[in-house]
Amino acid sequence: MAITDNVLTSRSRLSATPAEVYRALTDPEVLRSWLAEHVDVSIPDGRFAFWGRGTPEREPGRQRLLEVEDDRRLKLSWQLDGGETTTELVLEADEPGNTVLTLTQTGVPSWAEMSPSADIRVSIVLFWGVAVANLADHIEGREPVPLCDFGPDRSAEATASITIAAPPETVFPSLLEPKQLERWGGWDAEVEPRVGGTFVLNSGSEPGKILELDFPRALTYTVVPGQVVHWELSGSEGRTYLSMVHSGFDDPAAAAQQEVGWVSALLELRRLHELGPAWRPVSLEFSIA
Repeated sequence: MAITDNVLTSRSRLSATPAEVYRALTDPEVLRSWLAEHVDVSIPDGRFAFWGRGTPEREPGRQRLLEVEDDRRLKLSWQLDGGETTTELVLEADEPGNTVLTLTQTGVPSWAEMSPSADIRVSIVLFWGVAVANLADHIEGREPVPLCDFGPDRSAEATASITIAAPPETVFPSLLEPKQLERWGGWDAEVEPRVGGTFVLNSGSEPGKILELDFPRALTYTVVPGQVVHWELSGSEGRTYLSMVHSGFDDPAAAAQQEVGWVSALLELRRLHELGPAWRPVSLEFSIA
């Protein structure tokens, strides 16, 4: 598909000052932990590039630094899908010790085009979702999750795993109860919590069915014909190792996109359980217009 006029706008609240966030956006070593496998960044020399297995269109040389304001703004050119797009990151002080990061990305698909596909423009929207979530975790002292693989030789399954500082008995209901699914994933879920019961993440979509329900160790359900999501939980010392496999994709690119979406959601699930009553979602806005 050709580059479009649609713009992604992502606004996120980060628990650090603008100067601290700016350092996380411009320090090469830090960027390798949350953004990309490889970076070539030197603001004084006018360089800002990143690439690798976790970056859509994984080759080097696609980004170019256009404008910079210390501790406040970065603007990049990103060659994407045969055309030039721009990425802008703007930092504004929020309540004491916090920053609102506004990220805009041009050339993205409309929401109607956002189903998993081979379209690299879909991947870029999902990439920024998980990148900002990873940045928030880095700032709050959590281990960033491994980068997803956008390579053509990857598996046609979406997989994700995360360790949460809460026991399985506490985490498991978050995968099953509609009010909790709405809190951490934003879904309008409908669930009948029994084997054979309905499982729908978004109201109005084709209903799935629960195939396995073993509290608090395993949950398996269908999402669309031919696609199955399987969760496994194991606990130790008050912590949960949570893993997910979403199978049934025909295209590795579609599986990669679904994987990135799951990882972004799981980062918020981890924050929800580890912050408890102090939890607030990182995302303030995630829109395309």
